[in-house]
Amino acid sequence: MEIAEMTTPKPRAVLLYRASTKKQTDSENDIPLQRNILKPWAENQGWEFKKELVEGGVSGFKVHAADRDALNEIKAMADRKEFDILGIYMSDRLGRIAAETPLVVEYLNTRGVKVISYTEGEITSATHQDKLLVYLKFWMAENESLKTAARCQDAIAQLIRQGKWTGGVPAYGYKRVLKGSVNFKGRPVYDIEIDPEQAEVVRLVYDLYLNKRYGMRMISNLLNEKGYRSVHGVKWNPVRVSAMLHLRNYTGVMVLHANGKKPRIESPFVESLRIIEQADWDAVQKLCDKNRTRVAPFGKSDNRATVHGRMLLTGLAYCGNCGRKLVGHYKYPSHEKGKPIDERDKAGGKFYYICQPSAEQFADGTRCKPALWACSRVDEMVVHDAKGFVRTIDKEKLLSDYSNAAGIRLAELASQRKKLEAEISKKDFEIRKLKDEVMRVIIGESAFSQNLLDDLIKTKESEYLALHNELKTVEASVKESEAAIAEKKAVTEKLVNWDEVFDGQDQKGKKGMLADFIRRAKPQEPIIGTHFVTRKEPYVKGRHGKTVQNAIRLGMPSDEAVVNFCAVPRSQSEIVELVGLAVAVVRQRHIDRLIEEGRLLITKPFAPRSMHQQFVNSDNPQYVRDDDAITEFCREPKTRKEIAEFIGLNRCTALSCLRTLTASGRLKHITGGGVEHGGNGSKYVGADYEG
Repeated sequence: MEIAEMTTPKPRAVLLYRASTKKQTDSENDIPLQRNILKPWAENQGWEFKKELVEGGVSGFKVHAADRDALNEIKAMADRKEFDILGIYMSDRLGRIAAETPLVVEYLNTRGVKVISYTEGEITSATHQDKLLVYLKFWMAENESLKTAARCQDAIAQLIRQGKWTGGVPAYGYKRVLKGSVNFKGRPVYDIEIDPEQAEVVRLVYDLYLNKRYGMRMISNLLNEKGYRSVHGVKWNPVRVSAMLHLRNYTGVMVLHANGKKPRIESPFVESLRIIEQADWDAVQKLCDKNRTRVAPFGKSDNRATVHGRMLLTGLAYCGNCGRKLVGHYKYPSHEKGKPIDERDKAGGKFYYICQPSAEQFADGTRCKPALWACSRVDEMVVHDAKGFVRTIDKEKLLSDYSNAAGIRLAELASQRKKLEAEISKKDFEIRKLKDEVMRVIIGESAFSQNLLDDLIKTKESEYLALHNELKTVEASVKESEAAIAEKKAVTEKLVNWDEVFDGQDQKGKKGMLADFIRRAKPQEPIIGTHFVTRKEPYVKGRHGKTVQNAIRLGMPSDEAVVNFCAVPRSQSEIVELVGLAVAVVRQRHIDRLIEEGRLLITKPFAPRSMHQQFVNSDNPQYVRDDDAITEFCREPKTRKEIAEFIGLNRCTALSCLRTLTASGRLKHITGGGVEHGGNGSKYVGADYEG
């Protein structure tokens, strides 16, 4: 009887290759090198090859074991008893996290799987001592990763400080070029320069956001419509546009750790890399910060203008009764109202501003009643106000007044800074003297004790630090004041030829220009109040209506200007042209009030609402055609036509005036029939006339 020869089955092996970056996956010195070494080695060991797993671009230090697909598959195969040996090139290929990777080794060992490294042999956790050695091994691997990361960060920071590009994909607006730069190994490395075509797109984006008030979604849609693509060749979206608007590189300054999580590092200014002016970039950041503000409580909405929609004052129109922001409303033609909404024809309808019904109440318990204001009427009046505002504002006086005020403030800050610098110098001298006294205490020649001297030095140093911090605050205030003067100048320059530029803009451009210096328009019968305030000025919005307004309010012509303008008789239309507001607003704000105060006179008291009525200031009453003036004019017989020309009224209206004067006995009707039916040839004369 023959006994069958007993054979031992070959151990089943799985090989794991890992590289930290995608670039290393195809490099001859990484994944291919591991494969070329491990496969022949496994065959020489007499193992049965079952499977190989490749992790390309997976960091053993940053990616946790639970998030690595290859390790999860290895654990699942170990649970199913599908292999006996895990082969790796080095222990750090399994991972570099000291708190996790030893547990992976223990997990495999408890399921009968050996972990064997080509360079280090078997890695086991069989005994307590083995567990300690395994932990130390992976602790050293983790520590090496930390040191490597620190070296890389230091190298990148050094490149930034030198104004050099750190590698990677250039931001939109730049391109990679070889200019002869080499790294520490002598290998050529890329530099970056401005891509002219992409740089024009960057400037377009900043102009649309800053000057035309386009939102990020509208900008991304416009770029996609024009066929532009991002640096990765994909379509634009609001997130990518936002990143472009916040990128400091466009000002010629490269930044490391811009998110503030680590100490910020900036490069020197590089003129050849500047696409956007620093002032424009700063203005965009302020506008972005303001646009993050959401709607405040009831009746206190913020002024977040927009260029969306067909209505000119979207985001600027507020209810004059409750203060809520108005919304657009479209009224269909009457013959379309019975149809389904998707079948209605909008032709012939009208747009309106409407105050939305709200459950919010006023203090007295009442609610704002929804009201409609015709879009065309409100837009026309506000644009009229805006043009008059720009025409009549004294731009030079505005800037000089603010510059003078800012100059006084700067002089005060300069004096304060000089005083602080003197005090700091004095404190520094005192601290040095006290520290010199320390050596005398040590050798026993000082009258001070060591404890007293320490207390004095700490007190002086704290005072020195407080003064130094105060000096920093003053210097920051100086910079803010200087920047504010430059900003006021830029805003004032924008007002030159504003109305002409406005007429040449499309609807979106007009919206952006209005939003630049109109705070809000408040329809409220019978007038529409337009509140002008330069949007570029800094102002702080509080909660629940507590508003701190630091901006310059650009007012309308003063009452004095209107009174001086009326040194000779002026018609209502001439005064409206001077002020630049709607007729109803001019009547209420200026004409009617000045008449009540006695500063303006009407030249035709017999017809106060005549379309031919004129106004003159109280210093020139000779232009007023009252009873006395007409009686004096008629000292000699005058025809009705002559009297009508003297008064400045038509002959029909003049007849009413003559009837009144004749009935009162101040005039006599002497020819041409009775006063009731006097013709143009009828003559009138004063009652004292005896001819």
